[in-house]
Amino acid sequence: MVAFDCPTGPKDVLTDGVDGLLVPPRDVDAPAAALNRVIADRDLRLRMGRAARRTSQAYGPEQVMPLWEDLFSELAAGERVTDHFWHGRRPHTPRRFGAMSRKRFTFPAFPAT
Repeated sequence: MVAFDCPTGPKDVLTDGVDGLLVPPRDVDAPAAALNRVIADRDLRLRMGRAARRTSQAYGPEQVMPLWEDLFSELAAGERVTDHFWHGRRPHTPRRFGAMSRKRFTFPAFPAT
């Protein structure tokens, strides 16, 4: 996985150099260079591929759907959802995934209605 290191998103789900590569935002040459690096380095490709497979297990429907259901329930109840809504509500991550279990989702706050 190669992704731009934009303010929200990729860094929340992958760890640079472990299960993917993050490149600087707006650097249009960086993704190609990162992909070439992965293509040229078989050991890196296999290691990151194994790690990415483990990481992806934390984002299956059974882990993620309860987060969406909680969000929609709170919105339907008329509760204001802030950027702290997701704190502590990340997908369940087995302990063996190490650094992944310390990640926290951050989403922008929804405007008050």
